Amino acid sequence: MAKYQIQTVIIHKPVSLEKAKKEAKKIIGKEEYRETENSYRFKNISKKMFDPSTFRTKVINKNISLVVGKCKKEDERSKASIAKSKQSLDEDSKEEKHYSSSEEEEEKEKHYEEEHSLIKKVKKIEKMICHLSKMLKK
Repeated sequence: MAKYQIQTVIIHKPVSLEKAKKEAKKIIGKEEYRETENSYRFKNISKKMFDPSTFRTKVINKNISLVVGKCKKEDERSKASIAKSKQSLDEDSKEEKHYSSSEEEEEKEKHYEEEHSLIKKVKKIEKMICHLSKMLKK
């Protein structure tokens, strides 16, 4: 059974951008955001990685909401992640043609390892958030 994962953290205004970034960093470890009229939205995982019928909004408090959902099957996520990595690396290699074939492969492998390291960190953070969420319910 798939677990719910955080797709986006929403920090509602009038919270300052500085405070919103700090909160988002605590929750998902990211500070990149998109501003809307009423909130700052910090994307954790691409919505393409989720089963769209499972999205829910979880209100943490008056200033923070989480958009959660169930990720697609692990195989689909892995394939999508690998495809995205390869596409990104292919685009990078088109721009930087001065690499030799072995250097390109080393660079692709390094990028792939970094991405999977980040995925592991995100999963760890999501577990912490799940635990915090359970504590808040009590």
